[in-house]
Amino acid sequence: MAVRGLSTMRKFLPYRFAMLLVLAMIAVTALACEGSATVVPLPSATSEPTASIGSPMTESTPTATAVSSTPTLAPTVTPTPTATPDPTEEFFLYMEAPGQDEAFVDSEVYEVTGRTTVDALVSVNDTIAQVDEDGRFRVTVSLEEGPNFVEVVASNTAGDQASEILLIIYEAPAA
Repeated sequence: MAVRGLSTMRKFLPYRFAMLLVLAMIAVTALACEGSATVVPLPSATSEPTASIGSPMTESTPTATAVSSTPTLAPTVTPTPTATPDPTEEFFLYMEAPGQDEAFVDSEVYEVTGRTTVDALVSVNDTIAQVDEDGRFRVTVSLEEGPNFVEVVASNTAGDQASEILLIIYEAPAA
């Protein structure tokens, strides 16, 4: 009986070694892919034959259980492009509308537009203007009949500042 048990053990020894090697490779791959792995216990070296009632006695064969190592991917976030200031660009404030410091209009609203450096913060009569990637900005101001002073101020984090005071004269159309 001892000789038969030894031959049976020799027969399954290469199989168990191969299973151990496969499980080790799975664990290393999982660690490399995920940073952590679930350890699956190996079948014991003294696996005993099992028998069930009503069936002939059979020897149990150890089987490997696959562990899913599929990583869960987080949704990707696409960053919103932002304008990068050009360090060689000199700070400036240029008014496009009105083209001069003074304008005569016949409308109750006027759109003040201009350009500056992309890193500038612009306010028009204390209303913050959105500066686009080209340094352009626009703000619509409400006017009262007669002269209206509009102050445009641009500044950046380096401490540079420029301002313009515009005179927009609103004359209501004759009825």
